[in-house]
Amino acid sequence: MALTAVQIASQALVRLGALPIADFAEPTLEARTAAALYPTVRDTLIAGHAWRFATAEAGLDPADEAPLPGFAHVFRLPAGFLNLLAVDGGRETGWRIAAGRLHAHPAAVRLTYLFRAGEAEFPPWFADALAAGLAAAFCLPVTENASRAEALARLAEAALRRARRTDSLHDPAPAPARFPLIEARA
Repeated sequence: MALTAVQIASQALVRLGALPIADFAEPTLEARTAAALYPTVRDTLIAGHAWRFATAEAGLDPADEAPLPGFAHVFRLPAGFLNLLAVDGGRETGWRIAAGRLHAHPAAVRLTYLFRAGEAEFPPWFADALAAGLAAAFCLPVTENASRAEALARLAEAALRRARRTDSLHDPAPAPARFPLIEARA
């Protein structure tokens, strides 16, 4: 079952002992806190790991502006871009991101990157880690309880480790490359 942003934020509020919300626009401290912090916590969690559900590849379009000194070309980043994983499969190392543009030497580049995925695309393990991270982030503004915030931060770290481990199970190990010594034994 796909969750919405409000449902994930409500799970976080329940984890810290507050009442759930039905909408970010409610006139409550909980809703205002959730509306203010949710996008940043979500984007930070997505950008911090090569999640399978939020990884994409794209050829970039050239931008109509001058590249930074030392670079030959400048490209527009894809919509929803959060973090760069590789340029041209990791073969290209001469690049820089500045002012929302990728500056590089080659005339054409292919980018592997993390994007802002929608909540409907979140697997359960990521939604759980996000709710745990939100609970930690919401705790001080909502409850003003520093010790509870510290405990929730520890729980959020554990949930994030579990989510990363689970996500890594969905990326099979690459097949072994051709290895002449093994072939000689056959």
